[in-house]
Amino acid sequence: KGGAVLDSTIDNNTTGILLAWTAGGAAIDSTIDNIGPSGGIGGGMYLDGENTLARNCIVRDNYAAISGGGVYLDQDSRAEGLSVINNTARYGGGMHLETHSGAIKCKVLKNNAFGVWSPTAYYDGQGGGLFLSISSYAIGCMISDNTAGDRGGGVAFAGYNEMVSCVIDGNIASYYGGGVYADGGFMAHCTIVFNQANGVAGGGVHLKNGAAVSSSIVYYNSTAASSDNWLLEGGGNWIHHSCITPDPGAGLDDNITLDPRFSQAGTTTKHTLKRSSPCIDAGMGGGYTYPDYL
Repeated sequence: KGGAVLDSTIDNNTTGILLAWTAGGAAIDSTIDNIGPSGGIGGGMYLDGENTLARNCIVRDNYAAISGGGVYLDQDSRAEGLSVINNTARYGGGMHLETHSGAIKCKVLKNNAFGVWSPTAYYDGQGGGLFLSISSYAIGCMISDNTAGDRGGGVAFAGYNEMVSCVIDGNIASYYGGGVYADGGFMAHCTIVFNQANGVAGGGVHLKNGAAVSSSIVYYNSTAASSDNWLLEGGGNWIHHSCITPDPGAGLDDNITLDPRFSQAGTTTKHTLKRSSPCIDAGMGGGYTYPDYL
């Protein structure tokens, strides 16, 4: 328990879970790559417990048989400034955030959540970049060019989780939610663009069970069917004060449908708005209280 890995390189091991702490500990300024195959979770790094931290590490080319191909966080652990690249698992190809855990200013790129065939169905393959469960959160992250065999090419939510000020772009899901598949949860001030769902729904976001999007840009996404930017499954879902087309609120939720006018539209690396963008100062104003950890 406890301890630290500082300014180190750990690679080419075949152990399953690499860094597991249950009462504090840290991995800082280190590179962790080519670890696996893991027997279950946390292909490169496993962090468990309050005051457990990973900061400014590169986690790449790792594999977990079940979840968290690069990183698995649990029980209030936290990742800051990680580069999580080219990792693989069934859930959370890049990172799995569980039980009040968080990712802050991480780059989650080119990871894969692979699906598994059964005799009757195709399942798993959720959250190519991130998989969030049980009140976890992502803040200020870039989640790009990830893939999922089923849903949530960039991000998948299981239950209530929160994502704020993240860029989700260039991700692909084989079926649902090219950018984000949210089974509950809340997103605000996010840019969700140039994602693709190869199934029937939600190239940008697929929302169900009361999921909500606020003050975000959801644009330029695609699917194999007609719901390019969004799909709302069931009741209680809400998209408001956002730039999105068509308007899911039918003019009632202060959305705008005009082109957001990026200065470099068509790229998946930079989404700066032009001065003439209708999105500037169009998000939700005062009166909303963000969580304490922001």
